[in-house]
Amino acid sequence: MKAKPERTKKSDNSVKEQLALYTSTPQEKKLIDTTSTFSENVSLPIHRWFRYSAGFSALWVRNLISKERANGRYTVIDPFAGSGTVLLEAERCGMLSIGLEAHPFVARIANVKLFWREDGSIFREYALSILEEARRIRGEDNGYPQLIKKCFPSGTLRRLDSLRRAWEEAADESPLSELSWLALTSILRECSPVGTAQWQYVLPKKRKAKSVDPFRAFTEKIYLMTDDMFTRQHEEHGPKAVLSREDARTCDSVPDDWADLLITSPSIYRDINAVWCRITNNEAYQPSIFNYSS
Repeated sequence: MKAKPERTKKSDNSVKEQLALYTSTPQEKKLIDTTSTFSENVSLPIHRWFRYSAGFSALWVRNLISKERANGRYTVIDPFAGSGTVLLEAERCGMLSIGLEAHPFVARIANVKLFWREDGSIFREYALSILEEARRIRGEDNGYPQLIKKCFPSGTLRRLDSLRRAWEEAADESPLSELSWLALTSILRECSPVGTAQWQYVLPKKRKAKSVDPFRAFTEKIYLMTDDMFTRQHEEHGPKAVLSREDARTCDSVPDDWADLLITSPSIYRDINAVWCRITNNEAYQPSIFNYSS
């Protein structure tokens, strides 16, 4: 890793003034205006493994990191990492990166995406063995909440139950196990005939034109994921990102003054204020801060 450039001290800059660094040039504003949210990511390897409605554009992040890296910045943090968009693009661009995510389910998704370096052939074999075991298991639809039964026909729910049981029998928290978990989790939406809104709200009274058989959906997802792994492993990439499941208001795992670039999409402005006060004790240190929601 190259030596980080000397930071310029500007003692009269408060955190509030640092927040004014949010993308504001005409060129950057144009980029935001012409770039959609997570909908772009459904066609991008690794990003498309799970449809995360609260995510934002990977291409916007890629362009931004590439530009900032050319300006001499080498470490990026996303204190609201979500499903890992910033982390994956930082890896692609060769930057050191740290992500923080408090939500256990969302953090798990992001962490699994970072396993793309695993051997795709071994993962495919492992996951397909789960599928074969699921075919031998007699799934049940008893014991599930009524809402779940409204979302999945009995036959579909029994097959999903078979997959869940087969995965649980082999589960060991290894990367292969976690990748298989994500494959199963990510097919739930396409296996249900009920409608869903943009933010994945369930609409049991609305019906989709078609739904996919769970065994078929799982197989297709495994092949998509392994193809993405093969593709990504043959492209340029830098050091593996670090993801910590923690509250961004504490940032306990982040060393002081570690990051020189912050990219995120928090829900409210004061989140950035709280985060930046935590990751640097030096109010004179001026980073580059970019918020996709601005």
